[in-house]
Amino acid sequence: MSQPEPQAEIGLSRRSDPLKPTCWPRSACLDAKATCAILNVALLSVLSGCGSGNGRLPLYGTVSLSNGEKFSGAVIFLPDQGQTGPAAVASLVDGHYEFERADGPTPGPHLVTIKRVLPKDMNRLLKSRVASKNIEPNEKDEGFFKTDWTMATEIKPDGSLRYDFTVPP
Repeated sequence: MSQPEPQAEIGLSRRSDPLKPTCWPRSACLDAKATCAILNVALLSVLSGCGSGNGRLPLYGTVSLSNGEKFSGAVIFLPDQGQTGPAAVASLVDGHYEFERADGPTPGPHLVTIKRVLPKDMNRLLKSRVASKNIEPNEKDEGFFKTDWTMATEIKPDGSLRYDFTVPP
């Protein structure tokens, strides 16, 4: 039996094309670049003064719909226009959120965005709301699936650290 003629393997020639990367496989180059970028971001975070004494406050509070319903999602504090400072983001779990001093917002005017995560089974939720309110579902009823609210608030440097929010359904 004659042996098959050897075939050139596709893509293994490292220098036949000067535009190909010098590391092989290409995904190794991308992994190295991504790791380097992540390390640079982490280093910049440390050098920028993330830690105690950074002017951040350990806020906490609750978020609920005006009907009293609690939900999960996120609370985001952004310095208002013309203000400087870091953004602060906390998880909202069953209507409660909490910041540590290392990651809380700084004093001053902020825009607070509250984001609600809707349950996976929206049909069940829709049916229960329709049944309890005795209404027909309507796309114009924004409250049925409203997931974002934004409002202005002032964080006082020497006031209460509790900030509660009530949003319309």
